[in-house]
Amino acid sequence: MALLDEAAAELAALDRVQLARSELGSAPAISPPVHTLVWPADRLTPDTVSQIGIEAWTALARYGPDPYSFAQALGLYGSHEEPPRASARAMQAQRFRDDPQGMRRQEFEAWLLLAVHARVHKRLQARPVEDLRVDFEGSYGTRDDAEEDRHAIAAAEAVALATARGTMSPRVGLCIKPLSPKSTFRAVRTLELFFDTLAGAATTLPGELVLTLPRVSLPEQVSTAARLLELLEARHRWARGRILMELVVETTPALFDEAGRCTLPRLVRAAAGRCAGVHLGSEDLAQACGLAPEQADGQSPLADLARGLLRLALGDANVTLSDAVTGPVPEGPHPEGSSLTAKQRADNLAAVQRAWRLGYHQILHALRSGLYQGWDRHGAELPVRYAANYRFFLERYDDAASQLRELLTAATSASVPNRHGDDARRGQRLLDFVRRAHRCGAVGRDALELAGVLPHELEQSHFVALVAERRERGSDSGASGSGRRDRP
Repeated sequence: MALLDEAAAELAALDRVQLARSELGSAPAISPPVHTLVWPADRLTPDTVSQIGIEAWTALARYGPDPYSFAQALGLYGSHEEPPRASARAMQAQRFRDDPQGMRRQEFEAWLLLAVHARVHKRLQARPVEDLRVDFEGSYGTRDDAEEDRHAIAAAEAVALATARGTMSPRVGLCIKPLSPKSTFRAVRTLELFFDTLAGAATTLPGELVLTLPRVSLPEQVSTAARLLELLEARHRWARGRILMELVVETTPALFDEAGRCTLPRLVRAAAGRCAGVHLGSEDLAQACGLAPEQADGQSPLADLARGLLRLALGDANVTLSDAVTGPVPEGPHPEGSSLTAKQRADNLAAVQRAWRLGYHQILHALRSGLYQGWDRHGAELPVRYAANYRFFLERYDDAASQLRELLTAATSASVPNRHGDDARRGQRLLDFVRRAHRCGAVGRDALELAGVLPHELEQSHFVALVAERRERGSDSGASGSGRRDRP
């Protein structure tokens, strides 16, 4: 008897275990946001998202109106380095307009400065807020039941009206209080009021609905929340899974159980396919671990350890990982107005620059750690959010795209496809990077040609599957064509 037949039962059991592991996470959003705007429920109005966009635009126009002042505000110049003179700026701006690709090849740093500012400018005009979370927890605080009832209803009505106007963010949801003994009743009551009101008031639902569950520590909390969402969907005849779920990890039991086992995969699995993201609450985790106050900024070794643990435990799960670090709000000490003195304007600029530089550093640190989403609380934080993302991806895009193109061409034309070798693993990393660069807006559709992929092929999540599709079609699709090597 062949060995495959003798071990048939064991091999079948192994297949079942591996299949269950591969289905750990649910499918995330088609275009995962780079940020979540966390907004107190009592301050939400139908105009909030529009007003946040105006705040973001105003902050950029006031404190970073051109690429050079913006770079200086972010701390991109060294302590002894000055921005170019006006004549050099004019020449660079002219070349950026006339020959951006040539400028990119020959003056990359100057091109990058202008390209990032232009992309931030464009994003703040088009869709500054990607994701809104109506907060009934941290920034909202504790209210009496009657007051929170009113706010839950008013928040849902505001979301419904903004959605009807076309001004709501593509993704929206609420963060309830924890499902803990002291707050479960309040959390469930708010959840019910919000979605019942939204179902009755909305002519059209937002593109994506999300429940953010804070302070998770037990799989049973997650599975209970999933059941509550299932009941609400059935009540309103929404498709099952219409409401996604995100988990906020901010306690040690969410990382390790009492036996020392990592809890994270079981928390995600308990969501029964609804979990779209896991947020790391570094500040609360630092408090839970007894760190000094100055270590609660998300930059401590413990926070880095937690980020690494999220990546290691959930790196192959189909969930978005988010850094929930929030720094100081970029606001000056003096209300802006025409009556400010030169000293007061300088004070405001210095305060905003301090906040922007810290935020920029924190966002880049999270991106390097593999956490591609973060939290914002104020419109003035959005220019920095997008600038950090665009710079991070643009600095690395050319090399990654060229390598991906070469790997796709070689793998598609190979006589025997290599499904498990180094090239397949490297191709997966490169495909993930190019997809993220495109989805966050750092590169456009034209830039995908350098990577040898077509826009619709980015919806294929696996490099090996993309190669298989191309081989079945009998051509290398996007890897062929004009062969242009223009930079994005």
